[in-house]
Amino acid sequence: LTNSEGAVGEAAIFGHPARWMDYSGPVPAGASTSQGNESPLETVTEGITFFDHPGNQRDGTPVRWHVRADGWMGASPGMAEARMTTQQQPLVLRYLLHAHGNAIDRQRADAIAAEFAARPRYGVRKSSRKHQSYEIVRA
Repeated sequence: LTNSEGAVGEAAIFGHPARWMDYSGPVPAGASTSQGNESPLETVTEGITFFDHPGNQRDGTPVRWHVRADGWMGASPGMAEARMTTQQQPLVLRYLLHAHGNAIDRQRADAIAAEFAARPRYGVRKSSRKHQSYEIVRA
């Protein structure tokens, strides 16, 4: 577990704000048997980086993270305070998952975060196309 602020491990990260969170580590690769002979699995390092969009922030603070050393990783937008939603003010959140090989590359993660922050959000609008009621568009 590593976050955008440089913290590592569950104890240093749980409940703290960060722009992105990464979970990387060894995973089995290949087959465990070869022509009936047992052989140890090879391992490779892979990971998932979870990005919080800056548009999700209410007070300029990135989301707080609920993480566990056993593999759990989730954004927790209501951890610091309650959020009221109504029909007129729905809760709209944007996140991005990036699967990668090898350990986290912090520079690459920061570049992806910047690109994600600049990307327009998706919206739903009534379609003018025949037999299609609605369509997804970049806002």
